[in-house]
Amino acid sequence: MGLKGNIQIYNGRQDGRSLVWIFLFCLLCFSSCHYEEDPYEKLNNAIRNNDISQVKRLLAGGLPAETVDRTWSPLMVATLRGRKDIMDLLIKNGANIHSRNNKGQTPLHLAARWGKADMVKHLLKRGALTERRDWLSWTPLMWASLRGRTEIVEVLIKNGARVNTRDIDGNTPLILAAWYGHENTAKLLLSYGANPRLKNKEGLTAVDIANKHNFPLSLIHISEPTRPLYISYAVFCLK
Repeated sequence: MGLKGNIQIYNGRQDGRSLVWIFLFCLLCFSSCHYEEDPYEKLNNAIRNNDISQVKRLLAGGLPAETVDRTWSPLMVATLRGRKDIMDLLIKNGANIHSRNNKGQTPLHLAARWGKADMVKHLLKRGALTERRDWLSWTPLMWASLRGRTEIVEVLIKNGARVNTRDIDGNTPLILAAWYGHENTAKLLLSYGANPRLKNKEGLTAVDIANKHNFPLSLIHISEPTRPLYISYAVFCLK
């Protein structure tokens, strides 16, 4: 082909590359000019940044307070950030305290799961329901028991949470507490009437599960079934 032909091929390739770069540059400029952040993401970001002034501006501008953006509603973000003032502002502007994320969890589920005791109390004062169930058929009490959130467990029970509620597999809050060896949580549940005889679908009680996982747990002595339950604590350390 010769030198001239090679140069023509080289120049052609260079021209092609230049056109590609020009196209990409124009595409970037076009995207930058036409991109606008999702307004609900703006609201969630303002809450994450604890920017209540921006939250007020967005709501005053007509942005609804109630929306679920695939995973988090603004109220859920405020819950996890521990912002009671923003939570109250959102509820005042129409946010649903019983809204659910894509896993069926309400703000109360999230507060109980992640140990936000103050937010649990505040949500309950604002009318949050204790018996809503998520995709696992778990109530907030079940999440708090699984995570060993003893203070939250007591708050929920005092506000009407059912201590012997079951999920689809027959697990109770006491069984879930035993699963991870949360001794203090188990003691508290028992003091509020948790039934240690209840078995899940695998035929296991809370004591069986604690033993199975080699967790030290305050086990209980149960008198004859026809008599009242007498609870006495004895620590078994299986090693």
